[in-house]
Amino acid sequence: NASEFSFAAPRGPGGGGAAPGRAPSGNAAAGQAGPGNGAAGRGGPGNGAAGRGGPGSGAAGRQAGGGPAAAANGSDRLFWTARRVAEYERAAGRNGYVYWFTQKSPAPEGKEPSLPVHASEVKYVFDNLGQQPLFPDASDAKLAAASQADQRLADTIASYWVNFARTGNPNGKGLPEWPAHSGLDSVNAAILDANPASEKLPTLEQMKSYDAELQQQLEPLLKQ
Repeated sequence: NASEFSFAAPRGPGGGGAAPGRAPSGNAAAGQAGPGNGAAGRGGPGNGAAGRGGPGSGAAGRQAGGGPAAAANGSDRLFWTARRVAEYERAAGRNGYVYWFTQKSPAPEGKEPSLPVHASEVKYVFDNLGQQPLFPDASDAKLAAASQADQRLADTIASYWVNFARTGNPNGKGLPEWPAHSGLDSVNAAILDANPASEKLPTLEQMKSYDAELQQQLEPLLKQ
């Protein structure tokens, strides 16, 4: 389970003042999506989520229902959406950054940790693990704040967001490399998890299947 988004930046110096919620360097970032529920950017094939999200903020989304398989399908679609938004920014000459947030916050003994859903990463973005999540789940804020693994992840994510706000690039000294989106022929994204090696990004084949589905939906409209 996980979470996804997109945020944009105006063009570099000389391009006017930065718009609210946008970074100043002419780069864009698309973030968060994983095999759970999420929201972000523009709606993917068959789903219509409105607007663009920013680091730690987002647009309205739809929860995927029908169990883990349906949830995974919903998040994969949202990841597809984030890549598309990043591609729009790349086409405009700006960098885009996509992320896949998969961390499960600690839950009390006897309870299964909740899968990450829409906005689960917000408390990590603001390095504020002691606060209750935006959407209540099975996690325990005190356990999260006391968890060294969760705190390290929060420090990393908060640093990414600060760097992006300052320069339009989330990367910086001491941080794992966050690759920029490089086109629709590959899948480049940061896995935001205490153990990123344990998680996998959606595949290029999955992304292409949604491309094909969108094209099928558009064909009747284009013939009108």
